[in-house]
Amino acid sequence: MRHIFLTGFIFCMSTFPLHTNAQSPNDEQALIEANSMSFAQDTEIVTALGDVKIQYRGRELRAGKITWDQKSDRIIASENVIFIDVDGTRITSQSAELQNEMKQATLKKFSLMKQTNLRLKGEAASRQSGQLTRVRKSVFTACKPCKNKPNAPPTWQLRSGETVYDEGDETISHKNVRLEMRGVPVFYLPYLVHPAPNVKKRSGFLFPVFRSSTDTGVDISLPYFINIAPDYDLTLSPRFIGDGGSMLGFDWRQKTPQGTYNIAGNGLWLDAEDNDDNDRTFRGNIQSKGNFKLSENWHAGYDYWWASDKSFMRRYDISDADFFTSKAYIRKTNGRNKIDVRLLDFRTSIVDIDEDAQPEVAPHIRTAHYYDNLAGGELRVTSDLISVSRKNGADLNRAVAETEWTRQSILKSGQILDYFGGVRGVYHDYEINNGAQSEKDDESVVLAHAGIKWRMPFIKRQSSGSVIIEPTAQAIIANEEVNQTVIPNEDSLSSEFDSLNLFEVYRHTGYDRFDTGNRVDVGINTNFEADNGNSYRMFVGKSYRDKVAERPTIGTEQGKKASDWLVDIDLQQASGLGFNGQFRFDDDNQELIRSDGEIYATIKKAHFSLQYTHLDSSITPEGADREETRGSFDFNLSENWFLNGHIKYDMERESRLKNSIGLIYRDDCTDISLSFNQSFTRNGNIGPRNGLTFKIILRTLGGQ
Repeated sequence: MRHIFLTGFIFCMSTFPLHTNAQSPNDEQALIEANSMSFAQDTEIVTALGDVKIQYRGRELRAGKITWDQKSDRIIASENVIFIDVDGTRITSQSAELQNEMKQATLKKFSLMKQTNLRLKGEAASRQSGQLTRVRKSVFTACKPCKNKPNAPPTWQLRSGETVYDEGDETISHKNVRLEMRGVPVFYLPYLVHPAPNVKKRSGFLFPVFRSSTDTGVDISLPYFINIAPDYDLTLSPRFIGDGGSMLGFDWRQKTPQGTYNIAGNGLWLDAEDNDDNDRTFRGNIQSKGNFKLSENWHAGYDYWWASDKSFMRRYDISDADFFTSKAYIRKTNGRNKIDVRLLDFRTSIVDIDEDAQPEVAPHIRTAHYYDNLAGGELRVTSDLISVSRKNGADLNRAVAETEWTRQSILKSGQILDYFGGVRGVYHDYEINNGAQSEKDDESVVLAHAGIKWRMPFIKRQSSGSVIIEPTAQAIIANEEVNQTVIPNEDSLSSEFDSLNLFEVYRHTGYDRFDTGNRVDVGINTNFEADNGNSYRMFVGKSYRDKVAERPTIGTEQGKKASDWLVDIDLQQASGLGFNGQFRFDDDNQELIRSDGEIYATIKKAHFSLQYTHLDSSITPEGADREETRGSFDFNLSENWFLNGHIKYDMERESRLKNSIGLIYRDDCTDISLSFNQSFTRNGNIGPRNGLTFKIILRTLGGQ
């Protein structure tokens, strides 16, 4: 084998067909390897035969034979031509002829494959002006070849009469193109244009979304993406609705030096007689969200919702949420210390709820500061200021200041002692207006407490696993204060007595309700970890007061000292079967008054879950039993096919609430989903209803 260095032999290898990052390798050398080589001085033709390999600036050209006519500047490569570019792009051809410093080329049986899995092949390819490549009878795809059947048709491909790749415009166009799914033709277009794979953003149509529901009939949305600048863009989404005219959606996105924000919305014009919900001729919504980093410690953001009427977003399948919260905030953080200021506005889509009764919060200010190594422990100082107003209902101004000191000691015996104490001061200024009369008043309270919490974990190793038994006891001394139930309850509505807050000083979630007085909390946690992967955990606990409760409080009935019993159970099998449940039993008769449980199983590629919730009428705000089940499943039918479903059932009313089932296909180049949803509830004139949605995204052809 001979090695010959020729200066400037492959002058334009860097501009080989379909390579866009051309360079100028003047005065550089190329290495040619071949079994034999000859040079005819009279014709100035260089001929290389047998395993010819040309390497130049990281690129490589292989062929069985290469002939270079220096007079006509023509290079002919034949016999399994392979070109490998610096970015891993691989081009194969039966033969190739290049002229004019490789700015013009003709290839037969052309095939290209990039490392991004983009593949393009055809009967013949020609290159013009150094940047325009035409491929005749082409096949284009962005899918990986199948591992087991590399020659099988990909998930999708475009088969065209001609494909043109314009490297200057970074555009690929197809004529007489048909879309094939697994080799089966499914769609035809006379002409199709899309960006080259290296283009991150380009204006054009995105894939349509198909829907069908009992509220709107059949409707189709066809988004159009407008790439205005690298840092902002706009998507317009015309939506053609079978039973309700036409809607226009938009989504503006922008990236700033401090962060990002978007403004999205929809608008619908229709005749009053076509509006099933009200007499409006224009209906629409706006949603905007932004997050900004002002400095290393300061952050700001907002989330804004607006709708022309309560039924709009639910009827047109934009959102089925019952409540929407608009907010704006600014926050400073320094480690765990923080200052947070925000404005809040609440709106509802439930027709039967008075919109004027929804609160506006302006402002809500929260601070938290931590001081370490204070008397051997940690001091936390927090504050909370809030102003709540309504057009119809209660107004509230509240100020809270709180300190909490904690210290932990671990004794040599393994006992863990937590010492704590603190003071909370709360001031309420409120006005209640129920239309007929108005009540205005103010209340202030100071709560002080001190306590100690003891834990002692016992660990025992057995032949089949390890057992950990940890009893816990806590004693709290606190002043007795009566909780004024007339004070508007804004942030303590979701308070619940469970194992998570049994040992909390203040068990309510907010500041409008409080739990005071001396008490002792006890519990025992048992955990078994088996060597075979199984695990079992059980917790039992309750609370005792030194005086009978004058009125019901969390977990303790009026006139009682002892709270209800709390029991948590968690069972996990290595096989994938499991159960977890939280139960609350009445202290007197041990009747079950609250239960939350879940049974789940993971079997090979399938996951099942069944959840159950029951609340006795004695602990619900409306004084009625609640009983509900929720089920879900997820099947991995294969590597790319997925099936999922959900069901929600009201056992107290013996009626279904929601059902859904979805089928998904997903691989490296394709995302297809088909979902069917049922809702059995009614909100105004909407419901019950069925809905069907179909979405498809093909990589590089316009997806979001």
